[in-house]
Amino acid sequence: MDDNAPNLPHAAARPSQRRVDELKQPPRKTPASLLAGQLIALLTPAARADLALIVNAPKGLAVSAIPDVTLDELLRTLGPLVQLSSGNGVLAAESNRVRRELQSALRTWSELPEATDAPSRIREAILHGSLEAALSIFAAAGGVFFAHVYGVDVSRRVVHSFPEGLRRTAEVLRLAEAINAMKTGHIAHAKSLVMGIEPAAATLASLCRVADSVSLDLICCRMVIGVCDEEPIERDVLALLFRVLERLPVDSAMRRGMLYNVALDAFVRQGQWEAAHEVALQARYHFINARAQLAVFYIDLYLALIDLARGQIRAARETLVTASAVFESETPYSDNDRRLWRALQGICDYELGEAGTLTELLASHINDGGFGELWPSIAGPLIAYGTRALACCDSFAAARAYLERWRLQQWRSERFAAEIAVAEIELLQLTERWHSADEAHQRVAASWGAEPDIALTETAATARLELYLRSCRSALERAPADVSLQVSLDTLLTGNRLTARQQIVVLVWAAVAAVHREDWNRARLAVSQLADCVESTGIVSVLLEQRALLRQLFDSREARKRLATSAKAASFLRDYSQFAAPQINVAMQGCLTRQEARILSLLVEGIPNKTIARRLDLALPTVRFHLKNVYRKLGAASRKEVVAAAGGLGLLDEPTYP
Repeated sequence: MDDNAPNLPHAAARPSQRRVDELKQPPRKTPASLLAGQLIALLTPAARADLALIVNAPKGLAVSAIPDVTLDELLRTLGPLVQLSSGNGVLAAESNRVRRELQSALRTWSELPEATDAPSRIREAILHGSLEAALSIFAAAGGVFFAHVYGVDVSRRVVHSFPEGLRRTAEVLRLAEAINAMKTGHIAHAKSLVMGIEPAAATLASLCRVADSVSLDLICCRMVIGVCDEEPIERDVLALLFRVLERLPVDSAMRRGMLYNVALDAFVRQGQWEAAHEVALQARYHFINARAQLAVFYIDLYLALIDLARGQIRAARETLVTASAVFESETPYSDNDRRLWRALQGICDYELGEAGTLTELLASHINDGGFGELWPSIAGPLIAYGTRALACCDSFAAARAYLERWRLQQWRSERFAAEIAVAEIELLQLTERWHSADEAHQRVAASWGAEPDIALTETAATARLELYLRSCRSALERAPADVSLQVSLDTLLTGNRLTARQQIVVLVWAAVAAVHREDWNRARLAVSQLADCVESTGIVSVLLEQRALLRQLFDSREARKRLATSAKAASFLRDYSQFAAPQINVAMQGCLTRQEARILSLLVEGIPNKTIARRLDLALPTVRFHLKNVYRKLGAASRKEVVAAAGGLGLLDEPTYP
């Protein structure tokens, strides 16, 4: 055989081998097949199943056999790829070629387990290389606020399932990462991610200047981060917010809900409770339409807080019952969400005189490291109510430890620091540590650098109003008969800034101040109004907290006689006398008189005799007389020995509820 002759069998085999090799490679996708695959990725499983019936039937499928919802979805998503014949009512592929492409795409999808939720559909689309379809599903399922629908853990996994290059270029993914950072407490990182897209978004004020040149997603995202970071929500920011609401498409339920949530927090900051209630309902409506059950849950917490502020405790309880539905659903709530819900339940119980639920939760709060993600508007009541409950039901030490735990959160925002500072002043006043309370008040007032009257303006932060109330309480202790104090209290009562609880507190102060001035008409009016407020709201916790002042009404024979001329005031004195019962430590019974106990509480703060005399409106010799008795009863020869002896006998323990 000629060695130079071609090996014909071998040569003939080469084309066949190439053909085999080609068949081993994945088929090259045409533009039509790519489009079909991406569009199918957008369909729900039910719509995909009906599409399979349509393309597998040579002449299509009768419209009567397709549910209306699925029919609308197919026509809206697939567009010109399917045609609806008006003559015979049949839905079919546009052509045989399109039919084959759709069949091929459906076969590819059937190789994977069916996905029924957006995160799974996104992962499937990414596995199929349909990145545009994956982005479309992501945007439709929450987009920037994906974490508010599926939880931050799921959101982080989904965002990171996209290729790194796409995460750097797709704005919706970068903004979603910013929201994920915010929800995990990394506010600075969240802001830096937004500024990486638009440097002018450093503040909400600067955002307003470039609002026309940035996307609506970026504006919505930056506003939500701004609220969590306690940035000022000025009028120009609110004006931009409502302009954006006008520009958003009607079906942008998630973004609309988040913007109303921003407005809600702004109104809560200012104590504008009616406006807050209105926008909360708007936010809730849009979150329901967006199927964002977790966001609906947070709005329900806000609504419960608003009900508390308006004195509608039972309505707040009903709102919390509605909110609890999230715990029975498949919504990915966290342990922190349940803890917040329980805390608000405890606050409602505490207002009605049952403190056990709240104090039990607060004890676990101190031990397990506290609450997680919090917006300041929700954190404020937790700080204030927790401090009051522990001061009145447990001890000064427990309340102080609770505040110190919160102090670790001061880095979150200036508002956290303000809430903690005001709560500390109230704690010192509730436990009659007046010298320390005044010093703390002076420090806070100096650092805030504002005139006290600014607290009464409609746009002032609620913390400033609370600080003003603390100054009024201190003035009542120093000079209860001062006319200027009565003017301040009247101004508070005639304004519209006070919550229902604050109104009850101020009415107690007004009644005591009027008794000290022997202005019996004003005293009767204040007590009558106090009775109406307590009866209409059911809030009795204030009476427990203000028991020391109430004793000045109940223990004075002259005051009882004068007040009893009003039927409403007489009824209050009769029905609520138990709240003024003295709460003296067992070791103190038969040891110190009430006046001696008050002087002892000031003495342990290191306050000199002259200041004690001024605080208690006593002559200096009277103070010395009582101190001599205290020294004698405790067997002490110096102030240092008095403090040691009182501590050893338990005379410095805090009072408890009856």
